[in-house]
Amino acid sequence: VSTQSTWVPGLALTGMAFVGADFQRAVLSGSELAACTFKRCLFEGTDLSDTRFDGCTFENTRTLAGTRALPCRWSHCQLKCCCYCGGKGGCRFSFADVAFDKCVFFSGEEFERHPVVFRHCSFRACTMNISLYNVVAPDFTLENCTFDDCVFDITYGNPLQLENRSSAEFLASCMVRCESRNTVLNEVVRDFTQ
Repeated sequence: VSTQSTWVPGLALTGMAFVGADFQRAVLSGSELAACTFKRCLFEGTDLSDTRFDGCTFENTRTLAGTRALPCRWSHCQLKCCCYCGGKGGCRFSFADVAFDKCVFFSGEEFERHPVVFRHCSFRACTMNISLYNVVAPDFTLENCTFDDCVFDITYGNPLQLENRSSAEFLASCMVRCESRNTVLNEVVRDFTQ
């Protein structure tokens, strides 16, 4: 499926599954998508201003952006990474101007395999799972983001993975000009060899 340069604002879809769909440079502003699944879909350059995703799952979908005036909104969504190229395939995740509400990020995946960037995003009642399986200091950036009532779960096997810092110091080093209210950090030390 390719929707390059397609103009479909105000689209309303429920329960659709998209695999390898190319939405690059499509205009989907003001659309509402509910209970949809997006696997390996391309959204780079897509106009998602004021687009709402509710109960959707995104797997290996790497780039999404709204606009500052009309952010893209996610509610009760999941973001998953199931690519195991170790970042060598040029994989990265980039999100800008997205408002996340009650979403879950990277549950059960090895978070550190790809560079991950969130810019100008807001998070409310979200859970961010950071599982450091075999990499030291993942490429993880949160810039100009706000966090309200969120949970960060950081799992690692060796303090060297955090460069001998506490989980709080590690997370603080990933944040640039961010604000956090009522946000919890959970630290789990795990033996990944078993």
